[in-house]
Amino acid sequence: MLLLTRLIASFDEADHSQLDALLAAGLTPELVERLRTLTLFDALRLTGGQGGHEGQGGPGWPVGPGRSVGLSIALDVPALQHQLLSLDRLKADRLAYEAFVKAGASAGLLARLFGVRPAEARLHRKYLAPEVTLGGRPRTPPDALVADILQAWNSARAGLALGETPGNGRNERARYWATYESLGGQVSLSQIENTVRGAAGTGTVDMPATRRRR
Repeated sequence: MLLLTRLIASFDEADHSQLDALLAAGLTPELVERLRTLTLFDALRLTGGQGGHEGQGGPGWPVGPGRSVGLSIALDVPALQHQLLSLDRLKADRLAYEAFVKAGASAGLLARLFGVRPAEARLHRKYLAPEVTLGGRPRTPPDALVADILQAWNSARAGLALGETPGNGRNERARYWATYESLGGQVSLSQIENTVRGAAGTGTVDMPATRRRR
């Protein structure tokens, strides 16, 4: 953490010749700007310092100290870039998790798609979306919307990311969200989940075989 903060501080303190030396060492202007805009909390998470553990506040939190970001006496730029990409993905996961909670996803769906415990998912729903857990929409959608839900679910399959295995967590997550958005928020993710699962046995839709968390 100390090395990282000193490196970031040096960007503003260095003159042109010193910045040129950093660029010659392998840093790119884009990487310099990305590091310069890191918040203190993101710097802690990037280096694996304090700030919580997996399960506190949802996914996207560091598991423990000691993560290498490629900073030592010598600068390992590829390792630093890799950790920054990992940080961006963790932040994206956290934003997606919060969006799913606010869109009315069930605790079971949150647990399966984001790897959190059901009890934690219920707690997060209580604090992030109290209107969902306290007198929210019914879990069964109006009959008039069932056909629209199933059509949107089947159509969303075509939009799955290329190169991802059908049934993995991110793929199913993308499909649920595409279905929810295509319906304009008329139904909750919980209603979509129950409708799709109810129709899965009839062959009307297909359900990804996502592994459950043990």
